[in-house]
This record gives sequence, structure tokens and C-alpha cells, in this order.
Amino acid sequence: MEKVASPPSAAEEAAARPEAVRSYAALLSTMRSGSTLVKALLGSAPDIAHLPETNFRAVLRSPARQAALERAHPKGILLLKRPAWFNEAWTYPRVPRERSVRCVVLLRDAFPTVRSVARMLGGKRGEQWSGLAGLRLLTRLYWAPVTRRLLAFAEAGEHAVAVVRYEDILERPEEETLRLFHFLGSAQAEGVRRYGEPENARWKWGRDDGSPRIRTREVQPPRPLGEADLRRKAAVDRLPGVAELRRRAGFA
Repeated sequence: MEKVASPPSAAEEAAARPEAVRSYAALLSTMRSGSTLVKALLGSAPDIAHLPETNFRAVLRSPARQAALERAHPKGILLLKRPAWFNEAWTYPRVPRERSVRCVVLLRDAFPTVRSVARMLGGKRGEQWSGLAGLRLLTRLYWAPVTRRLLAFAEAGEHAVAVVRYEDILERPEEETLRLFHFLGSAQAEGVRRYGEPENARWKWGRDDGSPRIRTREVQPPRPLGEADLRRKAAVDRLPGVAELRRRAGFA
């Protein structure tokens, strides 16, 4: 599929924008799809604010929230990130139309997403979800509806949209981040694989990532799957509707 529905020149648009007017961008994704990593990579640009997780819908609907955010973060591009919650599986992302906003749609393949979501749930409940039955349920009730809506959002053309896959970020971080810098209208002229922590905040498990892997501050190679996970992945990929979604997203 086409990765980017290219808007009119973002760099020219940014250059023509009055200094006082900020550019807003939203990073849209499922949970456990690498959104903390992508936000950190993009926030390494000198003109993109590296914010902690922020509810883009609440900010974009409220001039008062926008004013407060702009006072606290003077950089030209404000990147807002909040993945879909479980109760939003059939309604996310609902980006307000009241303000022009560039949207980065981040996709991750079904099995690694739901496996990570199951681990995130933790404790006895996490053990319950980490079995094949739990992974199938998470795929059908969370990954599939959110991914379907993200793809539909990207194709609708209501906002300027760039689509990126988490797997491509791990494989080609410099190339993919440079593409996204250009899309967002950033002056950053080189792609990156290293990053820092959010401005005036810390990664917090449950809102961002907070794992030892993200704290290396550098893109890490993907972990190989063991035999048991390969079997579970094959079972997840065979679920009705999942193969078609994976194909549309470029995973199959």
C-alpha cells in the first residue's frame, strides 16, 4: 500500500506560517505498537516538541489547552501521542476537524502487538491473556478493529496522513524518520536512530513504555520469535479478517 498520502509541501507550508501559529501533529496507533519509540525519535528534531503522552483530542478541541501547551513548549511542531484504549476499539482515533493537524498513523503486526498487550496487563490476568485463546481474543476485539479504523482514517483524506510500520522503523530508522520529518514540515535534514527522554518528564509505565529496551535511547533490532510464538503467530494470522487487514497494512 502507499505509505504516504502526500500533502502539499509541508516544508513550504511551515516556512509560510506566522511564527506565533503552531503546527500540530498527532501520532495514532494501537497500544504496544512502538508509539513511545517513534515519538522519541521524532522529538529529537530541534523544532519538534518531545512531549509526554498527551490526549490529542482534548487538546485540539480546546483553545485554552492549546495556549497552555504552547506556552510550556515553544518549539514549532507539537506532536501529540495517545494510542487507542480498549474502550475505543470501534471509535478511535476521532481527530477533531476544528484545526488542521498532520497525522502519523503507526501500524504494527497483529501477533507482536497483542503479545505485548497481554504482557502489559500483568499478573494473573496477563497470564490468562498470554495463552492462544487470549491472544486470539485480543486480536479480534482490539487489534483488528483499531487497525481497520486506522487504515480507513488514512484513506479518508480528511487530514494529511503519513503511514509508517513499526517493523520498518526497526529495520530502517534513518530512512523512515527522515520521511516523517519531511512530512511534518521539520527542518531536520537527517534521519535518526538515537533519541532522548520527553521534555520535563519521564517515561512512565502504563502511559509510555518505560522498559529497559526504550531506555537504551537507540533503536534496537527486533527480537526473534521462538517456536511456540511462531505457532501462536500462525494461529493469530489465520483468524477471519486478520489476513486481509495484514495485507492492507503491508504485513502479508
